[in-house]
Amino acid sequence: MTVWRLSYLILAILLIGGCTRSKHLSRKLEPFGARPRPQPAVSFDGRMNLVYERKIKGSVDSPIRGDGQYLGFNSTYQRFMLLDQKTGDQKARIKNRYGLAFPPLMHDSAVILVQKVPYGRVDYINLYTTGKTAERGVKEISSEPIIAIDRLILGTADGLRFLTLPDLLPDGDTRGEGAIYPGPVFDSGIVYYVADKRQMTARDVEKDLVLWQDSLEADAISKISFGRFIYLGLADGRLVALDKVDGHKVWEHFFILPVRGEVAEYGEWLYVGGTDRRIYCLAISDGREIWSFETEGIVTATPVVWYPAVVVGSQDRKLYSLHLETGALLDSWQLQGAITEAVVIADDRLYVADRKNRIYCFEGKK
Repeated sequence: MTVWRLSYLILAILLIGGCTRSKHLSRKLEPFGARPRPQPAVSFDGRMNLVYERKIKGSVDSPIRGDGQYLGFNSTYQRFMLLDQKTGDQKARIKNRYGLAFPPLMHDSAVILVQKVPYGRVDYINLYTTGKTAERGVKEISSEPIIAIDRLILGTADGLRFLTLPDLLPDGDTRGEGAIYPGPVFDSGIVYYVADKRQMTARDVEKDLVLWQDSLEADAISKISFGRFIYLGLADGRLVALDKVDGHKVWEHFFILPVRGEVAEYGEWLYVGGTDRRIYCLAISDGREIWSFETEGIVTATPVVWYPAVVVGSQDRKLYSLHLETGALLDSWQLQGAITEAVVIADDRLYVADRKNRIYCFEGKK
């Protein structure tokens, strides 16, 4: 091999290594969640100004986590990324050759990543070193994890798995219940989840005690939303509201097509996007429709309330700001790609990602 060819080979190896190397968080910077998350300004009138637009490696492939300081998310480029919220500059990244199956979770100065390997694996990674402090193989992970009382809870093809934090040691399971989908939610010591598509369960985590179970009338296909009631979209087009105490059905609302995203509560109203290309406002008390707004694409992103507006993106590539009470259009922005995840509001700014490898930052017009 000639000298110049050898030089080019060495350069290529160095470039590839540099592109795939993880980037740790500087010791001079605070960890994710170190600052209390600020509330949005009440003077927002529903109109938005673009502050910046950043192109990233791969599209955002998970909900964005925001804490008033950083934006954390997984990308389709097989990496976890942490950006500075004010500037959009990259502060940390963790490369993974297997890909990341579910949204990241932040815990102290670490990130918990669930990886796509043949049998599934959970990594607990220090953001200051990008080194793994613990890892655990978990077979057939079926739904995204949650943190509950310093334990990691994972849904699998055969029930829930409980792991301690931060060492990821096994700490119980509910084997034999069937596949867990959608993922569990946690509130006030109780984890709520669906097993085997239709078995809704409320379980006391500390006592490992089933408080109630109820059979759904169709397969659950949306994420579980939690507020005054438990909300769940079913395969037959129903959105059901279940009582948290005993699981009985409070009301149901039929849509033309199934609801796949989460819902958002505000006051006496409930906001939800539909696969029929509409954004809806329902009454929390009985599920009746208050108003709806038609978009040009499927809406799977969760609406987010920024008073007096509800802000939600559509797969028509538009970000909509609608009046909470009337559904009137206050503002809209055409982005480069489809919007499939909820916006994040922190520090008087709004952050959203599209499927064309971009992150956008908006602030409200005052």
